Amino acid sequence: MTDETNPPVHEGATPSLSAEGGVELGRVLRRYAEAIAKSQGKTLEEWVLAVLAEKAATDMSALEEWRLTAAEHAKLLRVLSAPAVVTPPLEQAKSTAETLLGAAPPIVTPALERTTAEAETASWGGPAVADLRRQLLAKFDDRAQARAELFAAIQAALPHLEELLATMRSHWHAPDLFYRFYHQSYKVYHANEDTAEMVRELQALAPGRQLNEWFLAIVADAAGRKFEPDVNSQWVEATGPVIEAFLHAKMFLELVVQEGRGPAPQPGHSLSSGWAAVLHLYGLRY
Repeated sequence: MTDETNPPVHEGATPSLSAEGGVELGRVLRRYAEAIAKSQGKTLEEWVLAVLAEKAATDMSALEEWRLTAAEHAKLLRVLSAPAVVTPPLEQAKSTAETLLGAAPPIVTPALERTTAEAETASWGGPAVADLRRQLLAKFDDRAQARAELFAAIQAALPHLEELLATMRSHWHAPDLFYRFYHQSYKVYHANEDTAEMVRELQALAPGRQLNEWFLAIVADAAGRKFEPDVNSQWVEATGPVIEAFLHAKMFLELVVQEGRGPAPQPGHSLSSGWAAVLHLYGLRY
């Protein structure tokens, strides 16, 4: 029997929300937000600002793919502290928010007053905005150019990289070296030769850039190891880093080939995990 006062919601349908329900939901959310803010020793306005700032920082990093320096952050904060330009859409949004959540008191803190005063004194609404924009665009453009050059180098070297990857996947390389580790054979140290070859080819794609320091540390740790009779009693500790370095180098080679076979990444678009990892290898992902 169907309850007429609560009609069923069919699977896949999106329930509608009445105006009265929206207002009530807004009030409930406000009460919850006030309780959370109070538990953290903050006013509701301070808590909302902190949440928005964290969300904005996360989304900017994911979308724009650049981060600001401390000085750039300071400049940007001064710009943002200037009074907002009132527009009809802004007034409409403010009215809707007040209907749902109730009117909020002005957010005024000593820090904001100082920042606003400094911003007004320095006339941040004019030349400073243009200066900040030029700095940010230059920083982004430099990195975008380096990324484009890296991708072009990968595509130019792709036939050779594919051949090298096929070699590393073949019987006497990755499979055999993996077997030698578990067979406790001294031949596992031959992995260092393959690792060194892959690192040389990866570096050759961007000769002017230093490879990721973590990656280089992993490779250096392996390169400094050689077989000694006493390593048998500490086999995993002694030879594990050799296999680790080989697998890291092979994984980066796999990703470089994979990404080089695809279309050129477009600035401003989200990155694939493979291309993002490659950018980290070359210090181009921040």
